[in-house]
Amino acid sequence: MGRSLESLQAWIKRQCRTDTVGDQRMNQAGFHGISGNETPYTRMLKEEAQMNWIYNLLASGANWVLLAGYLVIPGTFTSLKESNSVEETLEKNNAGRVVLSTIQNPPLLIVACLFLVTGATVLGWLFKMYKANYSWLTNKLFMPATLNAAAGLLTTIVNVCASQGGEWSVMALVTTIVTGVTLVICLGLSVFYKFFKLRKVIQSDANRSSYFEIFWMRDDCLDHEVDEAKEQDRGIRICIGNDEFSRAQNLALLLASAIQYCWRSDQRTQSVWVEVRADTQEVLACLQNDGFIQSSKLKISHERYVIMEFARGSEVVVGSA
Repeated sequence: MGRSLESLQAWIKRQCRTDTVGDQRMNQAGFHGISGNETPYTRMLKEEAQMNWIYNLLASGANWVLLAGYLVIPGTFTSLKESNSVEETLEKNNAGRVVLSTIQNPPLLIVACLFLVTGATVLGWLFKMYKANYSWLTNKLFMPATLNAAAGLLTTIVNVCASQGGEWSVMALVTTIVTGVTLVICLGLSVFYKFFKLRKVIQSDANRSSYFEIFWMRDDCLDHEVDEAKEQDRGIRICIGNDEFSRAQNLALLLASAIQYCWRSDQRTQSVWVEVRADTQEVLACLQNDGFIQSSKLKISHERYVIMEFARGSEVVVGSA
């Protein structure tokens, strides 16, 4: 949830006690980064988009190593005996026969285990590091791991049916069970994070109430809806939810104070662009009745959405209508 109108009002009061306000003081006041775009869900998306490439590479590499382990393991029970002398030696005692019937290529098993342990360790470390980013976990860890486990399970079954004549050795059974359990766990995590945890965050994002932000036009440009804005101009975006309408009665006064702050904080700022979005028509009606909208240079106006320009030196009218 973004900051409420009460937070904006408290911030304005702090700024009004200061003659000169700069960006550093604004950050100290807790206003930096407060944005409708900075909800929990969009923070996840932003973190995922700006994440260091090395972590995405590690995630892809770890999943590839896991897949390699799944594909190598069947070779430990599907490879034919290459040396009759080795087979004859092992079959001379019970222990040798057990080894021969269980693992026919021990070095290959060691390689497969190293692959699986390495991949699982890296994925576990990445999960611990980014456990709060449900979107990244689902897209980069759980779903690829699910698909790789499914590929490993299919490879095991095909090898048993094709190379072993349908006879299930101990190693084949163990591999199938481990791969199947891994598939179920990864699939369960994918479903849980995708359709429960992430969906809950998305719904919370959609149902958030009011928020506000102050930004440089060069960084935002109001979704490119204002072409004539200059880079040094400032923008103010505010959204009023249904549950915040009762607090929006003094919205014009708060916006006027924020506009004055923008002009005061940087002399290069010639215009302040104000974007107001509202879930109810009454919010914009309040701004109309206060004379606030009429005192601006109206750029875009819809039923619940308005963009206004306030040029430096113009009078911001509040409560004169």
